[in-house]
Amino acid sequence: MKPDFFSISMFPTNTLEELDTLKKFLSIFEEIEKYTPTYWGNDERVKLNYSKEDIIQAVQEKKLSELYLGRDKVNKYELNIDINANPRAFFRLECKSLSTKNYESFLNLSDQLAAILKPSFGITHLFWPVSYPWTNDDERTHIWMDTCALPTPVEYFKNGPLGVGARTYISGLCLEMFGQDFILNSPGKAELLDWGGVHLDIVESPFHTNSEQLLNAWVKMMTYLQPSGCIAEHHFDDDQMGVSFSPGKQWEQKLRH
Repeated sequence: MKPDFFSISMFPTNTLEELDTLKKFLSIFEEIEKYTPTYWGNDERVKLNYSKEDIIQAVQEKKLSELYLGRDKVNKYELNIDINANPRAFFRLECKSLSTKNYESFLNLSDQLAAILKPSFGITHLFWPVSYPWTNDDERTHIWMDTCALPTPVEYFKNGPLGVGARTYISGLCLEMFGQDFILNSPGKAELLDWGGVHLDIVESPFHTNSEQLLNAWVKMMTYLQPSGCIAEHHFDDDQMGVSFSPGKQWEQKLRH
């Protein structure tokens, strides 16, 4: 069975209000083969023919607070990102059609986006079909992993990082909370990046593995990270459909200040 969904989620510290950053952001998609957007809009329902110049003009004229981009050809995806400077800014790209030969280019896209957006926390992940409600421990853990790997602003700012994904980006205050040495010494593969963050892969080649291997490596990584108090506490729902979260000790202290 192959993964059927791929995502990149980031909490940016750089804003696309800066035109240089916006131009670099759009150029990433144009320069990596088969990722050029085919449409854009200021709402998920609006689909205008892609035009870099029109997007830049809309931002310059303060007509765009949130940008939606999409592609309806090979490597189909949709994304949205906050334009304005905002401590709760969020970026997400979702792809439901990605062939195996494009896995590396997707990770390359993710790395280049991280270098521009400089996320305090971000996750790139691949998802396999999962059963609801769960009927065994592996299915339950798989649902927990997938929930952590698809963060939302509401959950993140309330509870902190829920967990990691196949590739996780950490920088700034979030990295300080964990401790850089703690992350670099974690299981998997951690690498310091030129822009000041760290990317953490739970396996050597995060997009060239199977569901079982990824899940086992994820559990090992979470077992290492949880004592830090930076990861949210999790609680499995009684209906065996989902997971609820509460802040870890480090995030609780951050919220008090």
